[in-house]
Amino acid sequence: MSAGITVAIIEDHALVREGLRLILQGEPGIQIVGEAADVADAFTLVEDTAPDVALVDLTLGDADGIPLLRGLGVRFPATRTVALTMHADSETVRQAFLAGASGYVVKGAARAELIAAIRAVARGERYVHSAVAGTVLDDSLRWLRHGEMLSPREREVLRLLASGRTAAEASRILGISAHTVRRHIANLAAKLGVRGQVALVRYAIEHQLVRDEADRPARRSAPKDKRPRATPAGGPWGRAGDTRSAREDEPPESGPPPGATGRRRPADPLATPGQPPGNPGLFRPAQLAT
Repeated sequence: MSAGITVAIIEDHALVREGLRLILQGEPGIQIVGEAADVADAFTLVEDTAPDVALVDLTLGDADGIPLLRGLGVRFPATRTVALTMHADSETVRQAFLAGASGYVVKGAARAELIAAIRAVARGERYVHSAVAGTVLDDSLRWLRHGEMLSPREREVLRLLASGRTAAEASRILGISAHTVRRHIANLAAKLGVRGQVALVRYAIEHQLVRDEADRPARRSAPKDKRPRATPAGGPWGRAGDTRSAREDEPPESGPPPGATGRRRPADPLATPGQPPGNPGLFRPAQLAT
C-alpha cells in the first residue's frame, strides 16, 4: 500500500517544526520523512528521502530561502516545494515562484490551507495562499495592462535601457536616431506613469516588463572607434601584403624603407637619444630594458 504524500520540513525554528509535525502527523495520506534546520541539511534531507513535497521556510537563520528553492528544483526536480513564510509582499511571492516554488503559504494560515497546499502541489498543481492571492492577481493584471500598451520598438528601447545602455547606445544598436529614442522614452514614461529614465527602468524591472535586474549584464561604455588606418603595401609596418594594422598613436619601428621619397620630418628637439620620433613621451619596451 502506498505511503501517500511524503513531506520534508525545512524550518530553522524548533517550535515551528514541532507545530508543523503535530498538524501533519494526524493527517491521513501524509507522511513526514524528515526535518532540516539549515540549507546544508536541507539538501542532504531531500537527497536521502526524495520527498514528494518540501515545506521550505524562506528565512533560514542568516540564509535566504530563495536560492534554496532554486537549488532544490535543479537538483531534485521530482520534489515539489511549498514556500512557507511570514512575507506576503508581491516581490517575495514573485521571486519564490520564479525560483521554482509550486506553492506559497503564509505562516499563520489555517491548518486546512496548509493541507490543501500540500495536496495541490503533490497533484502537480500550484497553490497560492488566500492572503497573497490578491497581490499576485493585481501584479499579473498590472503587467498585462502595461505590457499590452507598449509597442515592440518601445519594448526594445526599454530592454536596452534596463540592461544599462544609454540612449545614445540604444540608438546605435537599433539603427535609429537619438531623437527617436528620446521620443520613445518620453512615450514609455507617459504610458507607465513615471518621470525620469531612472524611475522608468526601476518600474520596468519591478513589474517584470524586462529581465530581472539580477540577470542584467554589466554596463559597458560606448566602444571607441578603433578602425585600423589603411597602410600602403610595403609601408613602414611590414612587407607588402602584411595584414597588420597601424595604430595612429604608435610610431613606426624603423625609418622609411630604402628608396622612399618625400620630406624628412624635422628632428624633435624634445626627443631623447634612441627615442623614436613622434610622441616624446612614448617609449618602446626595448628602451626600458636595462
